[in-house]
Amino acid sequence: LVGRLLAEGRLVAVVRGRDPIGYTGLGRRTVYATPQPLINKQRLLKISGRSWFETPSAVTTVQGAATLVAPADLASPYGSFMAQLLPEHRPLLPGAVHYDGTIHLQTVSR
Repeated sequence: LVGRLLAEGRLVAVVRGRDPIGYTGLGRRTVYATPQPLINKQRLLKISGRSWFETPSAVTTVQGAATLVAPADLASPYGSFMAQLLPEHRPLLPGAVHYDGTIHLQTVSR
């Protein structure tokens, strides 16, 4: 269901447990969107109350990160790092890449 909604270009909100306190929900509340088209970034920023320069984080597997970013051995399970998105992938991820070519990336192992 989530995959189908994302493929249709929709935003998908997931809430787990009680509403957490703090700036981030750390997985308890998440809004997912595909990074294409760029309008999804604008919609996501609007509903989250973030500024235009606060590019949303991207999530991928550790193996996927190896093909997307430099350094290729980046593991960021808490989304703590910025990485340089390889130039060939920048047009494919307009909603996730910063103006300087970096991406805020979280990696998962499964």
